[in-house]
Amino acid sequence: MKQSTSYLFAAILTLAIFLCLPFASIVAQTNFMKHTGNPILPLGSAGEWDDTEAAFAHVFYDGSTYQMWYSGAPTDNNYRIGYAISTDGITWNKNASNPVLSPNNSGNFDNAQVWMPWVLFDGTRYEMWYAGNVGSGGIGYITTTDPTDWTRQRTTPVLTGGGSGAWDNSVYGPVVLHIDSLYQMWYLGLSQNNLWQIGYATSMDGVNWSKHPNNPVLAVSAGEWDATAVGVGSVLFFDGQYHIYYHGTSGDPLSGWEIGYATSPDGITWTKDTLNNPILTGAPGGWDAINAGFPRVIKDGNRYRMWYTGRASGSIDRMGYAEEVITGIETSDGTPPERFELKQNYPNPFNPATTITFSLTQSGFVTLKVYNILGKAVATLLEAHKPAGQYAVNFDASGLTSGIYYYTLTADGLKQSRKMVLLR
Repeated sequence: MKQSTSYLFAAILTLAIFLCLPFASIVAQTNFMKHTGNPILPLGSAGEWDDTEAAFAHVFYDGSTYQMWYSGAPTDNNYRIGYAISTDGITWNKNASNPVLSPNNSGNFDNAQVWMPWVLFDGTRYEMWYAGNVGSGGIGYITTTDPTDWTRQRTTPVLTGGGSGAWDNSVYGPVVLHIDSLYQMWYLGLSQNNLWQIGYATSMDGVNWSKHPNNPVLAVSAGEWDATAVGVGSVLFFDGQYHIYYHGTSGDPLSGWEIGYATSPDGITWTKDTLNNPILTGAPGGWDAINAGFPRVIKDGNRYRMWYTGRASGSIDRMGYAEEVITGIETSDGTPPERFELKQNYPNPFNPATTITFSLTQSGFVTLKVYNILGKAVATLLEAHKPAGQYAVNFDASGLTSGIYYYTLTADGLKQSRKMVLLR
């Protein structure tokens, strides 16, 4: 299965936490900006195993290297799993011996396709959960000490659908966390009437799973943007809370995907971010015009990095990248800043990056834009609802020419502008 915003510069936007206040509380990340060079994972050359599709990936970061296991295909849905590495998460080098996992001829659930991998690493062993055949589903499990060499230890799935009439007649897209001694899985369940929802299961060994009795734990919302499908992309756990990034649609479950966000105290009872959802969408005419889904998100300090599956036409799926690193901060006593203020960027003049900081006295819809001396907007750094607090934005203008630029902050009828100088 298979928002592209036009920028006038090849800037990489990074947004960093403003560290000078003690006892800060972090605001959830939902304002992702797409990479201008999407899609980031190239297709194979004509005739290769992944010359048509390269998507539905899982990304793991070990502190120095990004590792990706992705679903590739020479024809629609004819998936195998490949491996690639990267030092920046954007430029990828594929493994020469790809694919690293192919269908199992002696299996019954994965003899035609293997795809949607999720991988955990404990320092010694890699564990992979993956989806089997398109149409019937089933989740497989495999381990290795070499991320490029996987040998099956079993031919049967570790999680199966609930059967005819069940909300999860077939199952796909496993997302797994291992916290303390408990494995937790969130998975995509597909009913016979083509309704997609998210279930939850637990295991002590990663192999024998027990489904939650109140599944699905994240359901569709009638009349909303995710009325007919919700599919799990990533689950993060930090600061005592679970964070899920998922995709949804209100029409055909196979198209119109948009990405949403929800939180939970226990991984079971979820609250959708109705104020900001959907947080990422496809753009008309772009490479992800039809779909933007299956978001894989890593929290790297105060930097949130997303890899997602996009589709432009037909059923050709590719991998895109987006990033969000802006964080709201409350003062240590919980009170908001005393005044609305846009501060002078630093350094100024700059080349090619500078930091812009500002304060909000109350929550509201905020925009932060950069203009050239002709008054034409050359960058939109922020356009989202934000709570009261102090913010910092690191603006990289690598694609702009030297000169004077103006940046303008607008929030609920208030506006401030300042001048900055790009000097090469």
